[in-house]
Amino acid sequence: MKEATLLYVAERQKGKKHKGAAKIAEAVNSVYGTSISGRTVMPYVTNGMMEESLLKMGPNGGIRNDVFKLLLTAFETFVRMKSTERQI
Repeated sequence: MKEATLLYVAERQKGKKHKGAAKIAEAVNSVYGTSISGRTVMPYVTNGMMEESLLKMGPNGGIRNDVFKLLLTAFETFVRMKSTERQI
């Protein structure tokens, strides 16, 4: 996938006469024995995710990073409180 996106970016920079995403995906599939679609390559390039692995399917988990950090801090505080409670 990473190679397909990078090749597609290089082809797009050539101007109007460039290979399409489907042709690039077909070439990469033949080299690596994968089944990447050109329709999969295009959004990755459009969203600037050229050198990233494929995203997992399904919802992302729904917890923002700042909320996750707060939950982590609360858990660490809870563990410290419990450990001091045992020492008394």
